[in-house]
Amino acid sequence: MSVINQLRVMVVVLLSFASLNVLLVYVQIQGMASDSRVVNFTGIVRGATQRLVKKEIAGHPDDELIASLDSIINGLINGDEKLSLPRATERDFIAKMNEVKNEWIKLKKIIVETRKNIQLSEQMYRSSEDYFNLTNTAAFTAEKIAEENLKILKILQIVLFICNAILLGGIWMVARQTSNKLNRTISTLATSANEIATTIEQQERAINNQATAVKQTNTTMDELNTSSQKSAQQAEATNTDSTQVLKLAQSGIQTVEGTLASMSFLKDKAAAVQEQIRLLNQQIDRISHISNLVSNVANQTNMLALNASVEAVRAGENGKSFGIVANEIRNLADRSKKSALEINALIANIEKAINATVKLTIEGTQTVNEGMKRTQGTVQAFQGVSDAINNIVLNSQQISLSFKQQALAIQQVVDSMNALSQGAAQTASGIAETKVAIQNLNEAAQNLKDFV
Repeated sequence: MSVINQLRVMVVVLLSFASLNVLLVYVQIQGMASDSRVVNFTGIVRGATQRLVKKEIAGHPDDELIASLDSIINGLINGDEKLSLPRATERDFIAKMNEVKNEWIKLKKIIVETRKNIQLSEQMYRSSEDYFNLTNTAAFTAEKIAEENLKILKILQIVLFICNAILLGGIWMVARQTSNKLNRTISTLATSANEIATTIEQQERAINNQATAVKQTNTTMDELNTSSQKSAQQAEATNTDSTQVLKLAQSGIQTVEGTLASMSFLKDKAAAVQEQIRLLNQQIDRISHISNLVSNVANQTNMLALNASVEAVRAGENGKSFGIVANEIRNLADRSKKSALEINALIANIEKAINATVKLTIEGTQTVNEGMKRTQGTVQAFQGVSDAINNIVLNSQQISLSFKQQALAIQQVVDSMNALSQGAAQTASGIAETKVAIQNLNEAAQNLKDFV
């Protein structure tokens, strides 16, 4: 899976956990509020009944309070929208409330009978004591259920915190792997660029040496032409030597033509280097796009963490741990954004280095073009040399008077040809090194492609 897909998966999971955390806080608040209402109304049933009995004994009946207790008891069992009471679902609480309801029915009958016969007050008092014990047990049961629900919610919060920590660790590992791959790729690109620059500089020196050798060859050929005109009287005696000189000249033409072909090949390779650098620029643009995406994700995560912090503050003491997690997420988002900015800075430095490499490649290409033009002139010059040697063969009668001059001139031609040969060897070696450097650049570009 590519880095961008890994980051997308991590962001989706992180957003899911954030949404789940917010939902858990909401459910916790609602559940705590509901449990609190149940506990409060259970206490009201307990206390209001005692107040009702005291009023009945004092001769102050209160039918509205009886009706209110009927509504509250039924609401605790079956639910009541007006009182915001949920329908009871716990078996223990339902059983206790049914006992309270049955005892309340008995107590109401005794209250009605006591209003007719005051002698039944003692019986009403004992019945209220039994009712009080039942309501007290129901209240304790409601409090116990609320505490258990709170424990469950706390366990869920701990589990979600552990999951968030694992997810953040995964994001940290992906970011670390991304940084290592980028560092290795950048080092490879820098090394290859330096090798290409060094190779092009060597090629430039070799071509300059070849140009100097060609100039010396032209001068030597002029001297040889003048000397050959004086050697016409002895052409028959030196015909064999003249033929050998002609072969040497033809060999020089072939050598220069080979050099010209090598320079053409080098020119094609330089063009290929420029194309690879252009493709590398495209890959760097994609990396810059990924870095911007990471920065945008960090900003969005920061906003989500800020909203979660606000919700945690609203939740009060119960949301404190969630607020700490939200702050950690926001700090991680800030660090991710800072890393994205550092990656952008590194990309800018790489682009500067590549632009410098492109400039050197263009200058090397121009130098190669100039060398090709000069070498083409050398081919023409050698053709003139061949024609001059043919004239020497025809007019070799005077060659005996200037034989020593011809031998010296031929030695200079040989030295110049050796210089051209050495330059061609250096050019071939430089081309080989350029090929290796280009292969390294190709591998680096492929690594970047696979990495993206």
